[in-house]
Amino acid sequence: MNFIQKWLFKRKRFKLFLNTLRPYLKHKYGQSGNLTYKQVNEALIYLELAGTLDEYAYAMALSRSQFKNYRNNHNIMYTQGALQSELGVSTELLETHFPGGNY
Repeated sequence: MNFIQKWLFKRKRFKLFLNTLRPYLKHKYGQSGNLTYKQVNEALIYLELAGTLDEYAYAMALSRSQFKNYRNNHNIMYTQGALQSELGVSTELLETHFPGGNY
């Protein structure tokens, strides 16, 4: 898979998280900015989205402090800002369309 194919795959996955995971989390937990790793993980499993690029879902849904804990516990090297710049996604998109998107 070349660079452009990988980038397109990540963008497609990001949109899937926005269009499927976001409404589920919003319905179940409201506009909470304090979602936990466990809540997001359970949602991914329930929606059958667990697997490829789960760390993107966590970066989008968790608060900065929760994501920092996730990073430390799972040896993740990138930051939430890396997701934003890698996919070319604006901060406004994440904050207005994802319940826990605290960038």
